[in-house]
Amino acid sequence: MATFFQVNYVAVFVAAVAGLIVGMLWYLPMTFGAHWASLVRRYTGLSDEDLRPDPPRHLSMWFVGAILNAAVLAALARGVGADTAPQGAMLGIAAWIGFGATFSSWPVIFARQPWDLWAVNNGAFLLMQAVMGAVVAAWH
Repeated sequence: MATFFQVNYVAVFVAAVAGLIVGMLWYLPMTFGAHWASLVRRYTGLSDEDLRPDPPRHLSMWFVGAILNAAVLAALARGVGADTAPQGAMLGIAAWIGFGATFSSWPVIFARQPWDLWAVNNGAFLLMQAVMGAVVAAWH
């Protein structure tokens, strides 16, 4: 537990911001956002209006999650001795494989969510984890 309190919280904040930027770029309409929206509409029946974000609320909720994610990655990086950007990126990828990819498959398996939606979301998750891991490991 001491490792968790010895992380660089400025690096955690920067990593969370970097992760959000990666995610925002990933979900732009010209990258995967339009495809994501069509998959969500088809799966959930929500309208375009229903999918329209409330930026202050949604971004603040997303940012809290990114902060928690980056803090845990920083503690993991410190605990395993990852102290370079490539080592941190690999740690982020390993965390995605072990936790993100596996746990996020449950809606696909049990709620019949489309695998395409899983792939779009997990592409973003993978990239975000790698970037955040690189930041917290290199800037410890």
